[in-house]
Amino acid sequence: MMMQIGARWALASAVVAACLLGGGPATAAGSAPRPALPPPAARGEASSGDIVDATVESPGETASDVSSTEYWTPERMRTAIEAPVPTSLSDPGHPDASGVPDEESGSAAVARMETLAQPAAPTSAAVGPQAFEEPRGSAVVGRVFYTDPGEVHRYACSGVAINTPSGRVVMTAGHCVHTGQGGGWQRHWEFVPGYVDGRAPFGHFPEKHLLTSTAWITKGSEGPIPSDVAATDIGFAVTAPDPAGRSLGSIVGGDGLTIGAAPSGLPIELLAYPVNRLGGARLSACRTSTVDSGHAGVMAAEGCGFEGGGSGGPWVDRFDAKTGRGFVRGVTSGSAGEVYLEAAVPSELTKRMLAQADRDGRG
Repeated sequence: MMMQIGARWALASAVVAACLLGGGPATAAGSAPRPALPPPAARGEASSGDIVDATVESPGETASDVSSTEYWTPERMRTAIEAPVPTSLSDPGHPDASGVPDEESGSAAVARMETLAQPAAPTSAAVGPQAFEEPRGSAVVGRVFYTDPGEVHRYACSGVAINTPSGRVVMTAGHCVHTGQGGGWQRHWEFVPGYVDGRAPFGHFPEKHLLTSTAWITKGSEGPIPSDVAATDIGFAVTAPDPAGRSLGSIVGGDGLTIGAAPSGLPIELLAYPVNRLGGARLSACRTSTVDSGHAGVMAAEGCGFEGGGSGGPWVDRFDAKTGRGFVRGVTSGSAGEVYLEAAVPSELTKRMLAQADRDGRG
């Protein structure tokens, strides 16, 4: 159950998460023959105070992209460990005004509701009608694959393409891009939109930049974590184009994004690849409603029970089952007890991260 997730995380490793799969965790050094990889790419970090932007620095134009795409074979994707959903100290259903995050504490300030992006259809003429294998499918939601900073274990989260001018931005949980306090950036990070059991129907999109908040990097942990830290658990990736030079957005489109707290009782669609539903091999959808998390920077929902692999999956308002798109109001970032899932509320800090990611994507 949910509380066991946090324990499993803490026991496995010092990275974001771990769990058992068969006789043990999937490792980056395994039994099957694998293509040789270049040394880990160095990362140049640029900080603007409350945002850290990590850029992959590699020789050649696309050396890191090619190696990452080749690295994630169907077998590796199938055997990646689903990163557990961390536990938080929030108390859904029992509001606590003292828990409101503020900028002075380094947390994400709660924003007024503002729509930053509208849902968008793909624009590439090479992409035909999107037929979903799941009843409530979505091409803009996908599985995120990465290795831990030491490249020992392979993990999987969830993520979503956001509609931006660059068409290259993915939103996910902060712990799916950086391990938090005392850790580092994830390696060999890749987004596979519409992932289905080892297949990548819309292609592979490795990252060129990873972004998250300074607050998450300095205070984040495996959990249980305070609500003000949980409120900062949001990350972004800027993806490289596919081999034909097409952006992620041109192939699958993108979800819209609304920042600011969602009202309690808002109908919402949770989408992700949790291990306890369909084995994480296919997209899972859960219709529910938001409830009061007890903290202004975090929203909660009950009844879905997503476990490992669900982190980073979008909470979608006004989800259109025909297009598979809507307005993201948050991404799964934690659990509280055995009933509730939580999402950090997209904030003014999220707005700045999105703008930075899109600038990186157009640069």
